[in-house]
Amino acid sequence: MASIQKNYQDVNSELELIMNTGEILQDFSSTGKERPWKIHKQENLRLVELYKMSKERNLISLISDSRLHDLEHCADTLVFLQNAEGKKKLKSANFCRLRLCPMCQWRRSLKMFGQVQTITDKILERDKSTRFLFATFTVKNVDAENLETCINILNNKFLYLVSKNKTFAPAKKLKQNLLGYLKAVEVTYNTKDKTYHPHLHVIFAVKSTFFKNSSNYMSKKEWISLWQQALGVDYKPQIDIRAIKSGTAKAVAEVAKYPVKTAPILKLDDDEAV
Repeated sequence: MASIQKNYQDVNSELELIMNTGEILQDFSSTGKERPWKIHKQENLRLVELYKMSKERNLISLISDSRLHDLEHCADTLVFLQNAEGKKKLKSANFCRLRLCPMCQWRRSLKMFGQVQTITDKILERDKSTRFLFATFTVKNVDAENLETCINILNNKFLYLVSKNKTFAPAKKLKQNLLGYLKAVEVTYNTKDKTYHPHLHVIFAVKSTFFKNSSNYMSKKEWISLWQQALGVDYKPQIDIRAIKSGTAKAVAEVAKYPVKTAPILKLDDDEAV
């Protein structure tokens, strides 16, 4: 990963370009925590390796040559600004923006954190009593051939729970208390039976009366029944539902980062991953 430094005095001064110093640059967050660029770049190259192996084995083409090139060179050049005190700040970098890229997923999680924290701050400014829930909605595992169909079903059936345009009596209590939500799809892989487990992670913003009024509150049993009816299945799907207790914008934003993480496929053996 190449790095470039640019010294600056003020916004109107001419920049001095410094290259090939041999220095290993570090990037720190506002809290002083070092950002793990190296780890995510290694994960990025692992994904490149898997795509190349897939092509070599004459399997289905999952990515074009041009996009594979973009993926391989994602974030291989970073540009830092450095002030008179030697403090560095990332100015720019080349990102591939490929959905599965570990580097871009990590950067997306940082962006997600900032955006959700800003939105949550605004919500709490309007009504400090707003509460937040973190929920996980699951379905039975499926094989690779049925994965896409299953994900589409998950997304479509979830709309029965939250959409005002869909009449669904079992969700009336939730919709009466719902102020908004953030949803993400995650897929994990079961190495024992070689099946996939698609599920939804959701943050709900609800009225404070959801907890204060017994006629509004939903028990876990009710959540399971609601999701089962929405899916139209003959089994009780697993659901995890919990309040984000601190109720701060930062706490909600931290939870929002959770689903945006490295794909578990990168940890599999070559034969399983390809």
